[in-house]
Amino acid sequence: MGSAFYAALAQVEVVEAREAVGQAIVSCLSQLAGRPAGAILLFAGMDLDHQGLLDGIHAQWPGVPLIGCTTDGEFSSLGGYTEDSFLLIVLGSESTTFCSTCLDLAQPLAPQCIRFREANPETDPRMGILLADGLSYAGEEALQALQGAFGESLPWFGGASADRWVFRGNLQFHGARVLTGSAVCLLLGGSFRFGFAVDSGWKPIGRTGVVTRAERNIVHEIDGKPALAFYRELMGDGALPFIDTPTAVYDPCDSYLFLRTSIHPLEPGIDSIRYSARVPQGFRVRVTLVDRDGIVEAVQRSVRRAKGMFGEGAPVLALCFSCAVRRVILGTRTIHECQTACSNLGAGVLVGGPYLYGEISPAEAGAPSLYHNESFVTLLLG
Repeated sequence: MGSAFYAALAQVEVVEAREAVGQAIVSCLSQLAGRPAGAILLFAGMDLDHQGLLDGIHAQWPGVPLIGCTTDGEFSSLGGYTEDSFLLIVLGSESTTFCSTCLDLAQPLAPQCIRFREANPETDPRMGILLADGLSYAGEEALQALQGAFGESLPWFGGASADRWVFRGNLQFHGARVLTGSAVCLLLGGSFRFGFAVDSGWKPIGRTGVVTRAERNIVHEIDGKPALAFYRELMGDGALPFIDTPTAVYDPCDSYLFLRTSIHPLEPGIDSIRYSARVPQGFRVRVTLVDRDGIVEAVQRSVRRAKGMFGEGAPVLALCFSCAVRRVILGTRTIHECQTACSNLGAGVLVGGPYLYGEISPAEAGAPSLYHNESFVTLLLG
C-alpha cells in the first residue's frame, strides 16, 4: 500500500549552530532526493543558538511551514537519545496540505484560533500538531480553543516545550522566529493515513477518590477532606506528592483519561496539591506507581496499538512525544524508549521525537484530544 508522505530526518549534536544546521540540511536534502519540503519540525536543546538554526533552515526552505520548540532531549532512529542537540524532521507529500500559525498565549485564544481556521478555507483538516509553552497552564487552554474552532473530532498531537528542568523559560519556533509564551500549530489536511496511541506504564493503587473542590490545576479537597490527606492515607504520614507518583484521573463514569504530575503541596501547612495541569472537580482520582520496566513496556504497547490503527503496510514516519519525567526516572535506561520504538516498527521507518513537559493525544480513535503527563505518544504517518 502506497504512502502519501515522504520524510527526511537529521539529528545533530551541536558545537557551532550554523555548521551543524548546514550538516543537517545536507542530510535531509539527500534523503528527499529532489522532492520538495512541505512542512518542517524542529526540536532543539535549550542552550543552542536557535536563531542560527532557524536562519539556516529558512534560507534553504523559505516559506515552508515550520514549527518546533525546546526540549529535555531528543531521540531518533538515526542517533538514539541525545542532549545539547537538535532534531530536524522534514515532511513532504503530493496529496497533503500543510499550514501553520502561532498563538499568543497572553491574548484571548478563541478569536486567534477562529482566524487560523478562516485563513485556510481550502484546507481539509485531518489532524494537527500543537507545541505550547511548558511553564504556563495555557497550553491546555490552547488545545481547548483549537477544539472550539475546529471541533473536538479533529485529533491534535504534540506537547509542552521544555527547558531541561531549569524552569526559567522555554522557547517555541514558528517560521524563522524564536518565541516564548506561545503555542505553535501545524495543520495537516487532505489524503493520508495515520495511527496513534498513548500509554504510560504507571499502575493505579489504592482506592478511588472524588475531587470535591478544585481550581484549575490545584486540588483542595478529595472526598470532602484535604487533598494531601487522601495521598497520605495510602503513602504514609509525612509523604509528599512527587513526579514518580502521578495521579490517575478518571471521568465521573470511571473512564480513564490521563495522568497528572503531582508537583507538591502549595506551601508548608497547606494541604492542597498543585498539579501540572487541570484536574476537574467531580472527577475521580487514584495514586499510581511505576518501575523502569513498566515505562519501557508502555512504549511497546503504544507502538503496537498505533500500528494496529494504522493498518496494513509500513508508515513512513513515527513521530513520538515522551515526557521529561520518564527520562529522569529511566536515567541510564533512557535510550531503551527509542530502541523499543524502533525495534517494534522495523528498520525502514524513520523514528524521532522530543522529551517534553506534557503530551497531547486522544486516548483513542474518535475521542477528543487530551493533555497528558508522564506518557508516551506514538503518531504514525504514511
